[in-house]
Amino acid sequence: MEIFHLGPLFEEVQMSNLLGDGKAFPDCLPKRPLEEINTDYLQKKESSDFNLKLFVENNFELPKTYSADYKSDPTKSAELSVREQLESSKQF
Repeated sequence: MEIFHLGPLFEEVQMSNLLGDGKAFPDCLPKRPLEEINTDYLQKKESSDFNLKLFVENNFELPKTYSADYKSDPTKSAELSVREQLESSKQF
């Protein structure tokens, strides 16, 4: 099973823009078998205290964002900017 086969769960996460864009959820890694996650979702989704965001956070590892605070320097060439970003990423 692939994440996009989750049917209603996949649709709800994508339509709610829960993770900010349509590419983030398919990039999430399940913390347990997708079949179990899907079964739990179908059983719990109608509960009055169901929280979709919490459910996703508890069942999937969200993709890391590396450049959320990146600001380009218009005085530098694109090539120099890319080189600097590559060098700074090697420090981690």
